[in-house]
Amino acid sequence: MRIEIDRNAGVCPGVLRAIRLCEDELKKNGELIAVGPIIHNSKEVERLASLGLKTVAQEVFETNGASTENYQEKRLFIRAHGISPILRQRFESADCELIDGTCPVVLRSQKWIQKYAEAGYQIIIIGKPTHAEVLGLKGAAPNAAHVAMTIEDLSQLDFQKKTMVIAQTTINQKKFEELTHFLKLKVSNLVIKNTICRAVSSRHENLREFAASVDMVLFVGGRHSSNTNELFQICLSRNPDSHLIESPEEIQSDWLKDVKAVGISGSASTPLWQMEQVRAHLLSLDSTPI
Repeated sequence: MRIEIDRNAGVCPGVLRAIRLCEDELKKNGELIAVGPIIHNSKEVERLASLGLKTVAQEVFETNGASTENYQEKRLFIRAHGISPILRQRFESADCELIDGTCPVVLRSQKWIQKYAEAGYQIIIIGKPTHAEVLGLKGAAPNAAHVAMTIEDLSQLDFQKKTMVIAQTTINQKKFEELTHFLKLKVSNLVIKNTICRAVSSRHENLREFAASVDMVLFVGGRHSSNTNELFQICLSRNPDSHLIESPEEIQSDWLKDVKAVGISGSASTPLWQMEQVRAHLLSLDSTPI
């Protein structure tokens, strides 16, 4: 049985940067609290917890203003998704030490939103309304920003206003193109910022090719990750014999019957070590690997 790990899979640059920064800070001083899970991957969160990282749901701080007082002078880690300027200011007012792991692309997006909002533009964020990154982006200009995922969402807006449209970094490229095309037909003064992460946008086509090149795909990722589920659906579209797993123990022996080539891939929140674990497990099941 041939076993191949997708060379284009693995943690995206922004999240990888955040994880490495977190590990470095834990080595310096074991006490560190993450504002929300650093990565949508329970196994990697458990690994970081074993190094001393504590995680508090970001919603705790977003919905309860008094919560920041409970963490006064604590060391807080901001994940790659980023946080709103308002929440950042509250942490600073509580004398928290902020270790900032915000993805540089996300930080740039927040600055653009603030710049155009101050210039009188309405801001449209193409993204998922409850996604942590989108909440931070909207928080950069709460009175001017709107979140949209459908044409119906856009139809509620004032097309007479000058408008800047920006993307959640992990949103589907085709979805972004569909909605910006609609806006081009409606808005005369329109600025488009395609802030989709390049590592994410190129990932889709690479994954289609990889899934089609093997008999079966084992896609490793957290089931609660939107990126995992989106990429897994791409796998299924090219290879119906695809299985979403979070750990090697979920692999069922009957999946491997008559399979000569297995491809292992993962989402932007799946570290390489997890895919290597799956490969090692498959090797232990098969006595004649190629």
